[in-house]
Amino acid sequence: MAGRAAFLIRQKKKEFGVTIVVGLHVRRGDFLDKVNADWGYAVATPQYFTRATSWFVNKYGEDILFLVASDDVAWAKENIDFSGAKHEFSTSNAPHEDFITMIGCDHHIISVGSFGWWTAFLSGGDVVYYLDFPTPLSRHSENHKHYDYYPSQWIGLR
Repeated sequence: MAGRAAFLIRQKKKEFGVTIVVGLHVRRGDFLDKVNADWGYAVATPQYFTRATSWFVNKYGEDILFLVASDDVAWAKENIDFSGAKHEFSTSNAPHEDFITMIGCDHHIISVGSFGWWTAFLSGGDVVYYLDFPTPLSRHSENHKHYDYYPSQWIGLR
Protein backbone atom coordinates (compact mmCIF):
# COMPACT_ATOMS: atom_id res chain seq x y z
CA MET A 1 0.00 0.00 0.00
CA ALA A 2 2.75 2.47 0.93
CA GLY A 3 4.52 1.90 -2.41
CA ARG A 4 1.39 2.73 -4.41
CA ALA A 5 0.73 5.83 -2.28
CA ALA A 6 4.30 7.06 -2.77
CA PHE A 7 4.04 6.50 -6.53
CA LEU A 8 0.77 8.45 -6.77
CA ILE A 9 2.18 11.37 -4.79
CA ARG A 10 5.37 11.44 -6.91
CA GLN A 11 3.12 11.70 -9.98
CA LYS A 12 1.20 14.63 -8.46
CA LYS A 13 4.40 16.43 -7.50
CA LYS A 14 5.70 16.13 -11.05
CA GLU A 15 2.37 17.08 -12.64
CA PHE A 16 1.98 20.25 -10.51
CA GLY A 17 5.69 21.11 -10.18
CA VAL A 18 5.74 21.05 -6.38
CA THR A 19 7.77 19.27 -3.72
CA ILE A 20 5.12 19.17 -0.96
CA VAL A 21 1.66 17.59 -1.07
CA VAL A 22 -0.77 18.30 1.74
CA GLY A 23 -3.68 15.90 2.00
CA LEU A 24 -6.86 17.73 2.93
CA HIS A 25 -9.79 15.62 4.10
CA VAL A 26 -13.30 17.05 4.40
CA ARG A 27 -15.85 14.88 6.23
CA ARG A 28 -19.45 16.02 6.21
CA GLY A 29 -22.01 13.38 5.18
CA ASP A 30 -23.61 11.67 8.16
CA PHE A 31 -22.15 14.21 10.59
CA LEU A 32 -24.71 16.69 9.26
CA ASP A 33 -27.73 14.68 10.38
CA LYS A 34 -29.54 15.79 13.53
CA VAL A 35 -28.73 12.74 15.65
CA ASN A 36 -24.98 13.04 15.10
CA ALA A 37 -25.04 16.83 15.43
CA ASP A 38 -26.95 16.56 18.72
CA TRP A 39 -24.43 14.01 19.98
CA GLY A 40 -21.56 16.43 19.27
CA TYR A 41 -20.21 15.47 15.86
CA ALA A 42 -19.25 18.81 14.36
CA VAL A 43 -18.32 19.54 10.77
CA ALA A 44 -15.39 21.82 10.07
CA THR A 45 -16.17 25.32 8.84
CA PRO A 46 -14.91 27.05 5.69
CA GLN A 47 -12.96 29.43 7.96
CA TYR A 48 -11.12 26.49 9.51
CA PHE A 49 -9.99 25.25 6.10
CA THR A 50 -8.86 28.75 5.11
CA ARG A 51 -6.81 29.06 8.32
CA ALA A 52 -5.37 25.57 7.86
CA THR A 53 -4.30 26.10 4.24
CA SER A 54 -2.83 29.49 5.20
CA TRP A 55 -0.89 27.83 8.04
CA PHE A 56 0.82 25.52 5.53
CA VAL A 57 1.50 28.28 3.00
CA ASN A 58 3.01 30.43 5.77
CA LYS A 59 5.23 27.57 6.91
CA TYR A 60 6.28 26.07 3.56
CA GLY A 61 5.72 28.81 0.97
CA GLU A 62 3.91 28.28 -2.28
CA ASP A 63 5.63 25.02 -3.25
CA ILE A 64 2.53 23.10 -2.13
CA LEU A 65 -0.29 21.15 -3.71
CA PHE A 66 -3.41 20.66 -1.60
CA LEU A 67 -4.95 17.32 -2.53
CA VAL A 68 -8.59 17.26 -1.41
CA ALA A 69 -10.57 14.10 -0.66
CA SER A 70 -14.13 14.44 0.58
CA ASP A 71 -17.52 12.81 0.87
CA ASP A 72 -18.89 16.20 -0.31
CA VAL A 73 -16.62 17.45 -3.08
CA ALA A 74 -19.21 19.98 -4.30
CA TRP A 75 -19.22 21.65 -0.87
CA ALA A 76 -15.42 21.64 -0.72
CA LYS A 77 -15.13 23.24 -4.17
CA GLU A 78 -17.61 25.95 -3.24
CA ASN A 79 -16.40 26.72 0.29
CA ILE A 80 -12.65 26.28 0.62
CA ASP A 81 -10.59 29.36 -0.20
CA PHE A 82 -7.12 28.32 -1.33
CA SER A 83 -6.07 31.95 -1.98
CA GLY A 84 -4.43 31.00 -5.24
CA ALA A 85 -2.54 27.96 -3.91
CA LYS A 86 -2.39 24.90 -6.15
CA HIS A 87 -5.07 22.36 -5.36
CA GLU A 88 -6.83 19.36 -6.85
CA PHE A 89 -10.03 17.58 -5.88
CA SER A 90 -10.36 13.82 -5.97
CA THR A 91 -13.56 13.28 -7.91
CA SER A 92 -13.31 9.82 -9.41
CA ASN A 93 -11.60 7.68 -6.79
CA ALA A 94 -13.20 5.08 -4.59
CA PRO A 95 -12.74 5.75 -0.84
CA HIS A 96 -10.03 3.11 -0.50
CA GLU A 97 -8.07 4.72 -3.35
CA ASP A 98 -8.37 8.14 -1.70
CA PHE A 99 -7.20 6.56 1.56
CA ILE A 100 -4.11 5.10 -0.10
CA THR A 101 -3.31 8.37 -1.84
CA MET A 102 -3.78 10.42 1.32
CA ILE A 103 -1.39 8.15 3.22
CA GLY A 104 1.30 9.12 0.72
CA CYS A 105 0.94 12.86 1.39
CA ASP A 106 3.69 14.75 3.17
CA HIS A 107 1.37 16.60 5.57
CA HIS A 108 -2.35 16.74 6.40
CA ILE A 109 -5.33 18.92 7.13
CA ILE A 110 -8.12 16.87 8.64
CA SER A 111 -11.66 17.71 9.57
CA VAL A 112 -13.41 15.09 11.70
CA GLY A 113 -13.80 11.33 11.67
CA SER A 114 -11.52 8.36 11.45
CA PHE A 115 -10.72 8.48 7.70
CA GLY A 116 -8.66 11.67 7.90
CA TRP A 117 -7.30 10.83 11.35
CA TRP A 118 -5.87 7.50 10.18
CA THR A 119 -4.35 8.89 6.98
CA ALA A 120 -2.61 11.61 9.01
CA PHE A 121 -1.49 9.21 11.74
CA LEU A 122 -0.13 6.63 9.30
CA SER A 123 1.83 9.04 7.14
CA GLY A 124 3.26 11.53 9.61
CA GLY A 125 4.34 15.06 8.79
CA ASP A 126 2.62 18.16 10.07
CA VAL A 127 -1.06 17.68 10.87
CA VAL A 128 -3.66 20.39 11.40
CA TYR A 129 -6.95 19.25 12.93
CA TYR A 130 -10.32 20.87 13.62
CA LEU A 131 -10.23 21.96 17.25
CA ASP A 132 -14.02 22.25 17.69
CA PHE A 133 -14.66 18.51 17.53
CA PRO A 134 -16.55 17.34 19.39
CA THR A 135 -18.89 20.27 19.86
CA PRO A 136 -18.06 21.86 23.23
CA LEU A 137 -20.50 20.94 26.03
CA SER A 138 -22.07 18.14 23.95
CA ARG A 139 -22.69 14.59 25.21
CA HIS A 140 -19.76 13.36 23.15
CA SER A 141 -17.43 15.99 24.63
CA GLU A 142 -18.05 14.65 28.15
CA ASN A 143 -16.02 11.51 27.35
CA HIS A 144 -13.69 12.85 24.66
CA LYS A 145 -10.14 13.58 25.76
CA HIS A 146 -8.23 15.67 23.22
CA TYR A 147 -4.90 14.46 24.59
CA ASP A 148 -5.92 10.82 23.99
CA TYR A 149 -7.26 11.42 20.48
CA TYR A 150 -4.84 13.95 19.00
CA PRO A 151 -1.06 13.48 19.27
CA SER A 152 0.59 16.39 21.07
CA GLN A 153 2.58 17.50 18.00
CA TRP A 154 -0.60 17.99 15.91
CA ILE A 155 -1.87 21.55 15.58
CA GLY A 156 -5.47 22.36 16.49
CA LEU A 157 -7.16 25.28 14.71
CA ARG A 158 -10.68 26.72 14.62
